[in-house]
Amino acid sequence: MLGLNVYKVISFILLPIAALLGISCFLGFFVAIANPAGLLPICMILCAVIYIFASFSFLQKGIIKTKPCNHSLKDWIKVNAYVSVVLGFMLLLDFIQIAAQPHLLTQAIQVFQTQAATMQKTMPPDAAKMQAATLQKMPAILKGMVYFMIVFAALLLTHIGFTFTYLKKYNHLFIEV
Repeated sequence: MLGLNVYKVISFILLPIAALLGISCFLGFFVAIANPAGLLPICMILCAVIYIFASFSFLQKGIIKTKPCNHSLKDWIKVNAYVSVVLGFMLLLDFIQIAAQPHLLTQAIQVFQTQAATMQKTMPPDAAKMQAATLQKMPAILKGMVYFMIVFAALLLTHIGFTFTYLKKYNHLFIEV
């Protein structure tokens, strides 16, 4: 019972994150059309979003209300969970790399700041002041994103583990259509 309560809490934590990631995927899709190398990460994040919403549907409809679910819901959950596991491990590996070599993040920030400084010469003075203020906050923003990555990856991988357990436990709820 405790595991189910933890699963519910993690599900409700992941929902707003999935909504924000879904919106960013929608906007990022248009950018990725111009740069096809960006399509793979967008699709992986989209799979995580689909997984979170599909597993929440299974939680609400199947586990809590004990109503039968379509077998296709189980397929959607499984397929998107596999891609989400890869995404979660990639995020964890990125965090480990940044934690092991923080100077790489510092170097990337410095390169970005020098490139932005050269662009400031052609900007109006007010815009240059705003960009300078943003550049000063950049290290803190990127460190916050790194910590968000590790928390999101840990929650996602934990949630996927619970989901596979509950898919086996509540297998009788899935009906063929």
